[in-house]
Amino acid sequence: MKHNHTVLHKWIDFFSVVSVVSMFLWYYKSFEGGAFIYLFEYGLLILIMFCIYISTLVFIIYRVLNGKGKIMVLSKVFHVSFAVLLLTTTIYNSELFKSAVIIKAIMVDDLYSYTLVFRTDGGVTTEINGMFGYTETINGKYHLSDSLIIFDIQPYDKGFLKDTMLIDPSSNALYMYKDSNGQFIKKKDWLSNFDIIEMSQYYTNRRN
Repeated sequence: MKHNHTVLHKWIDFFSVVSVVSMFLWYYKSFEGGAFIYLFEYGLLILIMFCIYISTLVFIIYRVLNGKGKIMVLSKVFHVSFAVLLLTTTIYNSELFKSAVIIKAIMVDDLYSYTLVFRTDGGVTTEINGMFGYTETINGKYHLSDSLIIFDIQPYDKGFLKDTMLIDPSSNALYMYKDSNGQFIKKKDWLSNFDIIEMSQYYTNRRN
């Protein structure tokens, strides 16, 4: 009987390691914007690994609650490590440790939406959302000069965002393009501006 339990525990360890590593790799892909796409491509395999992950996790919790959790150390290490990783990254990516948002603006094309988020600490991110759950976040730096946003580190390709953008609260827009005289073209058009969806009192007070 003891031999059978030992064999069972070894199998639990094996499936715990395999399932946790699989969940980690899939979770890692979410930072590259491809988690949902991989779900389409390898949906059955991911579903099987997820079921194994949940089953081994429930089994280990059950054993611990019944005072039999001293064995299967490998399983506990992998499951606890992954849980800590999920908790840590969730807290890190939340608004808890980020500075306040000054301006948030969005532009939408046929396939993607681009959201610019400017914060009080000089950080800016471009949050990209696309088809099939595609997501990506690119970080940059900026500073304000009167009504201008000047990028120190662009949060996207230089061909997409210009070095300087104009803030126009009257039309709730950020404008990127200039005319032949070097003046910003304050006209809302296809892919020519970002629509402001949030502007904090911080920016208004700063202007005044």
